[in-house]
Amino acid sequence: MTNQELLQKMKEDMEMRGFSHWTKESYELKAKDTMRYFKKPMEEVTIDELREYLLKYLKEERKLSERSVNYYNSVRNGDGSKFSSKNGCESIYFFVKK
Repeated sequence: MTNQELLQKMKEDMEMRGFSHWTKESYELKAKDTMRYFKKPMEEVTIDELREYLLKYLKEERKLSERSVNYYNSVRNGDGSKFSSKNGCESIYFFVKK
């Protein structure tokens, strides 16, 4: 699945679940921000790359708070599941926890 397909699925699921406008906008921005950083399909992101993104990039370089970093890590895929890479990695989420 392409990143654009994942974004569309995420939008549809948020609409179906009745998320507020502000929540949908925030999750979409975080998802796009993450995708821009990796510059490849999210399904190819490894666990090590994700950890580096969360810790080194978001926390250390961008100086985001733990709460903000956790927010990035709590966004889920459109079907409520975690993104999975080909090598079995569970990477960035694109929805709230079930």
